Amino acid sequence: RRLLELGMDALKAKDGKEAHEYFEQAESIEPDNAKVRFGKMLSLVELGRLEEAVNLTDKLLREGTGDYFENLQVHISLLVQLSRYEEVIELLDAVLAENRFPLQHAESLYKLLHFSRQMTESLPLVDHAIDGDEPDKVEQEDLDNLQSSNPELEWQAIQNLGKRNQRQATEAFIAYIEDPTH
Repeated sequence: RRLLELGMDALKAKDGKEAHEYFEQAESIEPDNAKVRFGKMLSLVELGRLEEAVNLTDKLLREGTGDYFENLQVHISLLVQLSRYEEVIELLDAVLAENRFPLQHAESLYKLLHFSRQMTESLPLVDHAIDGDEPDKVEQEDLDNLQSSNPELEWQAIQNLGKRNQRQATEAFIAYIEDPTH
């Protein structure tokens, strides 16, 4: 328990290396502890080791370890960061077909599915300009509208940002998806 606490403290301090070391130690003591494994995955994300993190979330999902929907959201976010949209579509189609997901997750899952389908249909993204703008320029207005309480503005922002091949747009989507109010 103490190693888990130290690992979480290191994560809060943005020290991925130290956090990872604590979680590794904790995992050697309790290899099946869901919180330890989730913390380890977060430390991998902090270290920029996204492939390892997505492999770990995949394993957590397959084993049914921890909170399924929390693991699912993180897993999908990682897949989006890695531009693995086909996997997002396949996974979300399967989850949505089961119709056993909490209602608070339904809208974000459908939006993720739609976004991933748009991304697979419109690659490469560079040729999609809006109103003569530079094709990859992310507009602050879209970032602001993504956080709006107006669904129409949110949807327009999702559509506009979905046409951008920028890390800033991807990060905005991840923050949006992880926010339970959206």
